[in-house]
Order: sequence, then C-alpha cells, then structure tokens
Amino acid sequence: MRWREQQNLYAAGPLDRVFVLERATGLIRFGGGEHGMVPPAACAISVRYVSGGGLVGNLSPGSVTQLRSALPFVASVTNPVAGAGGADSEVLDDVTQRGPQQLRHRQRAIAAADIEWISRDASPEVARAHCLSVTGPDGHTQRGWVTVIIVPRSADLQPTPTAELQRRVANYLRARVPATVAHRLRIIEPRYIPISVAAEIVPLVPGRAAAVEARLRRRLNDFLHPLIGGSARGGWGFGASLQLSHIASLIEATVGVDYARSIQLFVDGAEACGSVAVPLDALVCAGAHELKLVVGGRR
Repeated sequence: MRWREQQNLYAAGPLDRVFVLERATGLIRFGGGEHGMVPPAACAISVRYVSGGGLVGNLSPGSVTQLRSALPFVASVTNPVAGAGGADSEVLDDVTQRGPQQLRHRQRAIAAADIEWISRDASPEVARAHCLSVTGPDGHTQRGWVTVIIVPRSADLQPTPTAELQRRVANYLRARVPATVAHRLRIIEPRYIPISVAAEIVPLVPGRAAAVEARLRRRLNDFLHPLIGGSARGGWGFGASLQLSHIASLIEATVGVDYARSIQLFVDGAEACGSVAVPLDALVCAGAHELKLVVGGRR
C-alpha cells in the first residue's frame, strides 16, 4: 500500500494515508487520530529517499576523482562544473522571519517584498532576493516589467546563480504573480562591485609577517563577502555603502597586527576617498588586495 508524502499533517483526514519526512534527520512521522492514518502494528515499512550533505556537498570543479563502482571502458571521472543545489537546514532565526511573511503574502506575489520572500521559498539554494519594480530589460523604468535579482548560497567571492536556479525561481514566481506580470518577469544574477584594499601593515612579531598577511587577507575576504560579511556577519544589503573606517577597524583588530601605516580603497583601479557608494542593484565583494607587511617599523 502506497502512502503519500505531505508537507504537514494538519489538512489530512482520518483515513488519509500520508506521512511527513524530515529530510535533515531522516525522521518519518505518520498521523494519528484525526490527522492521517497510523500504519498497522508490526507491518513492514519500506522508504526510499535521497538527502544530500548540505552546503558542503556543493563540491568545487575537479573534486570528484573516483567512481563508487567500476564501469567498463571508464578510466577516470571528474566533475567539470561545481556542484549546486545543496543547502543547510534552516535555522530557527530564519524560520521566525519567514513564518510571519508567509502568513502575510499567502503565496501571492503582489508587492515587491512579497516577490522577494516568495523567491526565497522557490529553492533553499536562494540566499537573498531583491525586487526591482517596473524595471525591464533596458535596465530602467519600464511599465509592466518586474526584475528580480537572486543570490545563491555560496562561499564564492561573487555568488552567481546557475541558469537552472534562475529558471526554477522564474517558474515558481510566474505561478504566483498576477497574469499581467507573468510574461514580463525577469530573473537575473547580481552585479558586484569588487573592493580592493591596499594597506601597509606593521606586524607585532616580524617573524610572523607571512601568517599575519594570510590571516588579514582571509578576514578581508570574509568581511566583504556579500552573504556572510559586514560587522554583524549577516552580509551586505543591495546598495549598502562601505566606509574606510570599517576596513581600518578590521585591520587594527586582527591578531598579530601592530598598526597600519596607510589604508586605501580601490574600485575598478580608481581610489575611493573615504567611502564607496554602491548602486541599489549591486552588492560589494572582495577584490584583489595589495597588502604590504613592513618589518622593523614599530612605533
């Protein structure tokens, strides 16, 4: 006897053969009483499902190098493109934010905020969505058009959605937006503003200059990451500007750094004086940093 999987058991009747699968833990829940039937005692239950390894399962290109079982005439195997689609289980803070929004929009994408939240519901791979109302293919105001920028969950310096993810989000939204908008809906990848940091650093211990440089470069890349960067580690919003004081504070707080002789910010090869203004449809990201460790220059 086949039982059907459901997202929850609240709408199930007393004679419905349904179940709920918690894919993060592998726990299967059946109904009882008014919501779903209970399998007969001592009966055999056969279940088959696939569960990935979360975000760490999105392997980089070239990571797969051996077969799980031998195949005739196959000498080697590899993955030419990176893995995608894996996502970690949703944390409680995200649930408390998403839950009230679902009660508000009821799966109808009308307002810009509704479109952004529903875009995130289309796939766990979507980390952030930004809706540009009345914005069309020409990049400016075009009545009747809606453009949605999506950012996937990725550790890359510039997270870029795949064509498959864009198609999935587009199909999900078209079923929930007004009919007049469905054929004028665009899903695009984000535009990034690479920030390059040039600094002269004096380390506390001259013999550990290389370790200090590697640590500082890693912290700069993490701080400028669109999804996990920023002072609160919650990422950067679209159009969020960057101040030179943010970078100065990070450098001074890095373990092994005595002080910084000079700090400069560069965007597209041009120096930004004091701050970097970011367009409303763009995100900051890490560029090519130039870090010079000065030995013997302590104050």
